[in-house]
Amino acid sequence: MRPLDPAALLSALFRLLRRHPVEALALCLVGALLAAVAPILQLQARLPERPEVMLLLALVAKVPLEMYAFPRFIARADAETVGNPANTPDGWRAAFEARWLWAFLAKTGLYLGVAGGLALLVVPGLLLWAVFGWAPLRVLLRGEGIGDALRASARIMGRAWTRVVPLAGLLLALYLLAALGLGLLLALVLPEPTAWQRLTHPLVWVAQAVGTALDLLLTLGFLVLHQQVEPVLQEEPTED
Repeated sequence: MRPLDPAALLSALFRLLRRHPVEALALCLVGALLAAVAPILQLQARLPERPEVMLLLALVAKVPLEMYAFPRFIARADAETVGNPANTPDGWRAAFEARWLWAFLAKTGLYLGVAGGLALLVVPGLLLWAVFGWAPLRVLLRGEGIGDALRASARIMGRAWTRVVPLAGLLLALYLLAALGLGLLLALVLPEPTAWQRLTHPLVWVAQAVGTALDLLLTLGFLVLHQQVEPVLQEEPTED
């Protein structure tokens, strides 16, 4: 099976982004605004300045993006670029509204399973994510039930894992490198920011917007990768 070209994947990713730049910028702004909810809650509830508290609040603030805004963006992008009968340019809105909650539940269940697996010597969690990681996208974009989506994800990985793993690793490496660089810059300027500083400092707002952009790029990257390997589901399994 011919390996996928990393340059082609990144090029397709940025073509998707250029289709709706205003909406992408709006998502980055929304991400910065939602991030401000965490320090506001911390100040209002007088919560302690502890890393686990700040992390939990930050995760809660991201829920609207992960639950609705990002999935809506990629559902539209997929409809405009693939035109699969399950997600057409004319019908993607109605399909999205019918599926987004199920897709979110599938993603939440997957994340909980992966987290549990990571707690058990790491490897089980990684394997679970590798085999079933496409399931939420299958629910969202192809309207499959959760069971069918899990089976489709397993079939994709069984037939195309040699193409998926290197490119998924590349996407994650680029994301982590950029996120670490952003975090280092923020730590140099604000080594131990208080809740008030995280609410009012301009650099924090910029960092939150850029962080949202990185999250969106990673999400689009995995959408493109799914689009490129999805055709293996139509291939007949090869016999050894």
